[in-house]
Amino acid sequence: MNILTKHKKKGEDGFKKFICNLETSTEAKQKEILEVAFLEDPVYISAVIPNLISAEFITKLSRQEVLKVYNNLSNPIKMFLYAFLNTPTEKILVNELLPSNLKRIYDDEKEVTSSLKTGEQETARFTIVKIIRSLQERLEIERFKWKLPSPTVLNGTHLENPKDGMFSLTYEENNVPALEGNYKSKQRDGKWFHYYPNGKTMAVGYYTCGEKSGDWIFNFTSGAKKASGAYRDNLKQGQWILYDKDGIEKFVFYDRGRIK
Repeated sequence: MNILTKHKKKGEDGFKKFICNLETSTEAKQKEILEVAFLEDPVYISAVIPNLISAEFITKLSRQEVLKVYNNLSNPIKMFLYAFLNTPTEKILVNELLPSNLKRIYDDEKEVTSSLKTGEQETARFTIVKIIRSLQERLEIERFKWKLPSPTVLNGTHLENPKDGMFSLTYEENNVPALEGNYKSKQRDGKWFHYYPNGKTMAVGYYTCGEKSGDWIFNFTSGAKKASGAYRDNLKQGQWILYDKDGIEKFVFYDRGRIK
């Protein structure tokens, strides 16, 4: 399952669209998409990550730009409150970026807000990111400084028409290996190694006719183990062991890619 192909066909526009889609995905969904996409094309994804913004980006705006975000939101005080309640961003936004009259309204609203309903925070954060991106695109606030990879990466031509046999790909910025493995009939086959830009192993696993199968191991950027389990027909299957950064294990069971 190649999730980047349709974006690569649209070059720079597709690259930016993929990023905007990620920015408005739940944290769990974003991690899922990035994991799959990183295996597909680590060079492309390593170029994506520096361009991602979150709602916290609002603290990088000027007071005038924050007011433009405010004026483009429906019920802006509640949106800010839901997005940033009791966070470091809230302190910067309220104390440094909002004018005094809006700060008073915010503080009054906060006094009567004891907790948030499920999903309210994520919805507010997504909405703020969408508004920021829209204002940037319309040049109503400072345009975002995109960090674009080479045209061959944007369009996916660096991975097109691989020859059968051993294949390797390196990161553009430092020539560190990105992935290594074997192609058979123009599809990934056998054992493949995937690496982070820092040279640490991201994942090791097997492909059959281009699909993930058999045992896989995933690591954190530090090289410590992150997860291990098996794939069947390109989907997680059976028991997987997940590790936190302290090495504590958690067991999860999958049935055709879905947690049971």
